[in-house]
Amino acid sequence: MKNIINIDTKIMAKLPANEFGARLMALPPSEGLDILLDRADAKEVVQSLPEQDFYLFLKDVGGENAPSLLGLARIEQINHILDLECWKRDQVKAGKTLVWLEAILKSSNQKFLEWLYKVDFELLVILFKKWLDVQILPEDTEYIEVDDSFPSETIDDQFYFTVKYPQHTELLKSVLGFLFETHHDFYRELMSHILTSLETEMEELAYRFHHGRLADNAIPDFEEAVSIYRPLASYKLAKNKTVIDDDADMIAAPFFAMMLVPKHDLLTEALIQIDNPAVRKTLQIEFASLANKIIIADESVPDNPENLRKAADKATAYVNLALEEVSHGEATQAGALLKNAYIDDLFRLAHTKIKSLYLQLDQLLKTGWLSHWPYGLNLLDREWYEHASILLAEPPMIFRQTASGRESSEDLIRTKKDLQQAETYLCMLTHLSPLYALVNPAPESSWDDIERALWTKAQHRSLDSITLGSLVITAAVREIWQGSWSIMPIPRRQWPQIFPLINIDKIKAVIAPHYADLFSNNADIQYAEKYMEPILKNFRQDMEAVESGSITSPHLFPHLLFTDK
Repeated sequence: MKNIINIDTKIMAKLPANEFGARLMALPPSEGLDILLDRADAKEVVQSLPEQDFYLFLKDVGGENAPSLLGLARIEQINHILDLECWKRDQVKAGKTLVWLEAILKSSNQKFLEWLYKVDFELLVILFKKWLDVQILPEDTEYIEVDDSFPSETIDDQFYFTVKYPQHTELLKSVLGFLFETHHDFYRELMSHILTSLETEMEELAYRFHHGRLADNAIPDFEEAVSIYRPLASYKLAKNKTVIDDDADMIAAPFFAMMLVPKHDLLTEALIQIDNPAVRKTLQIEFASLANKIIIADESVPDNPENLRKAADKATAYVNLALEEVSHGEATQAGALLKNAYIDDLFRLAHTKIKSLYLQLDQLLKTGWLSHWPYGLNLLDREWYEHASILLAEPPMIFRQTASGRESSEDLIRTKKDLQQAETYLCMLTHLSPLYALVNPAPESSWDDIERALWTKAQHRSLDSITLGSLVITAAVREIWQGSWSIMPIPRRQWPQIFPLINIDKIKAVIAPHYADLFSNNADIQYAEKYMEPILKNFRQDMEAVESGSITSPHLFPHLLFTDK
């Protein structure tokens, strides 16, 4: 049964080759491949794609579909695949290259020969040096006169070789045989270089060409890539961007990064303001270049499409945040910024603000009140621990409610509202030092005493599971029960007598005077109350779950410390 294609897809299928190629990146990969291969001008569409868009599409549709696309591709597109897949820093991966060459050969003999004619000679030499162990038969020597260690494979009875990748023996023999039959001088030069050239020298020369091709596709080296993380202040934002000539056909303008801009962001509204083709082309190249820099600077894996999408998402998120900051959320001003400011600079501006939050939280862990707790973030209750953990992630994240409003998911900091959410949370944490002081052990006890006293069947069995909220509630229950504030665990055997005495209102009433004694102003008290609010709410729910008049087992309470002593 044929797949049902919607009207929009049918319209896209009838677009001219270059227009369809530009929209191909927005289609689901399998659907895009089906429509592409059904077109009479499929080759024209494929060859209209910028190198990086073609590579991303090829990886999306899967390796089993690679031959059908490789046979339609330009040599520049194939070389880009090999540049991304078959190099690790400044060294070529010989085995991985053979896998791709077999895929090219499977797609089309003619395409493989075209690549073989046009490939850099230095790359071919270094690859064959890694693929083969070559020796030359001495003059006036018959093969039967050499020992068993001498290579057995030969094309011309002069150069003998052993294939280091046995599973690809027939492929390499056929390539050498073809060169020997059709380009004998080239064959002899290749074999001579394999024998006499220095591997390090050849690989260095091949790397220069490889690096140049990457630069042509806006993929920088590591030193250039990490420059996007240099701090930048708003007042230093340059607005003198050079726009690429729209007639410069030799400059590819990948679409993949622009396709990931969220529909409702200010960045989308700003892009609508731009109708100049040259500016839009410049932006496409800038966003693609920025995504590539992020991948390399973060030392991610460039041959994974998901990594490339994450980098592009980070690029558009941070640029959107910078646009909101500088333009105050006004779409026309944001559009003007896109025309005149460099995208890298907008990214750096947002990153500087986000990195500042990360550094403040990191400093709180290293030298602030949290540094006094041996288990760091573990002291924070789950409701707040999760916020801190993702804010310390790379890149820093926040929780965002889903459209249904019932769940939260981790997401990048994209807007001023997101930034304010993270700032508010961080501000609260930095002001909780008095709350921590409130639950420090009394002089007659220590953390070791508390750990030794913990009941091994309770929720908290060791210090690393104790949280700030559990200490506060335990001390409050102790004060209700005994009349004095203490964080020592509650005896589980006396829990039946203690449980009827407590409720949330009493706990809040007990805590309030301590807040007044320790906190210097009402704002600080509000931070403490905000921290404790979800913890007390959960504790109330735990208590309400107990049937009226019955006593719940103490090991079910996650917000209290118990002892068996």
